[in-house]
Amino acid sequence: MSATLAMSSILAVDWGTSSFRLMHIGPGGELLGILNADKGVSRLTPAEMEPFLQQQITTMGPDVSGLPVILCGMVGSAIGWREAPYVDCPVDPARLASNLLRVPSERLQACIVPGLRTLSELGQPDVMRGEETQVVGWLAGASAAQKASAVLCLPGTHSKWVRIENGEVRNFNTALTGELYAVLQQHSILARGEQQEDPAAFAAGLAASAASPSLLHLLFSTRSRMLAGLHPVSACASYLSGLLIGAEVGAALAQAQTLEEVHLIGGKGLLQRYEAALAHYQVRAISHEGDACSARGLWQLYRASQAA
Repeated sequence: MSATLAMSSILAVDWGTSSFRLMHIGPGGELLGILNADKGVSRLTPAEMEPFLQQQITTMGPDVSGLPVILCGMVGSAIGWREAPYVDCPVDPARLASNLLRVPSERLQACIVPGLRTLSELGQPDVMRGEETQVVGWLAGASAAQKASAVLCLPGTHSKWVRIENGEVRNFNTALTGELYAVLQQHSILARGEQQEDPAAFAAGLAASAASPSLLHLLFSTRSRMLAGLHPVSACASYLSGLLIGAEVGAALAQAQTLEEVHLIGGKGLLQRYEAALAHYQVRAISHEGDACSARGLWQLYRASQAA
């Protein structure tokens, strides 16, 4: 790799189903600027995606014009700009970088990160698109012991629990926690009306999920406890969140058996809830900022692809 390349900046895009994030990443993998939009791939046709991307680059400013672009997320799916085939686990960052999909474009130097595919520890097929870049960013800053063996949790709409072994993504499991929470809050009787953060109700949800494996029964207790006066109407969403996150974390820890720590990657608000859930099970949580991991991972993948 040339000295010029080593000192260059890049543009990175995390383009999901409902959201778009454009990042300007500096020569050390640091996040220099960020631009968000609500134009996920579900709101654009494939033919509209390149013009939209070019428009967002122009909006970010003249300093980023002409920089190479690396993209991840649903932009590489069958409904995205170009489909980047999944790479099977186990996989390390070098093999992931060697499978970047070059996008033909007259105006952009662009490539797309492929997603990952695995058989989960439960024997079910599983996939991810976008989160793999955060995992690569985490690996770039991990110690030798952490690279040898670690468990990562990436909370979100579809939370990912990732097993790291010998610097590779060995496998992972997906939990539908965030999406289920949104569906139940918006389309059920469980959390109607104006809601407020209620730490006590959230903790009660965690405790209830730990005490019983019957999640379907516990979900209805979100309403029945409110009717019994055990928490106010405004705390139903917090209790429901505690139930769902508690069930996810409890199942993941039971599957892992002896686990002393989990590395969390994501946004501050959601990480705090997962920290509380892990503390309930007396497991140490080590939190990492999601945008920083994503920026560092995308930079690492782009740089590795140029060096190959």
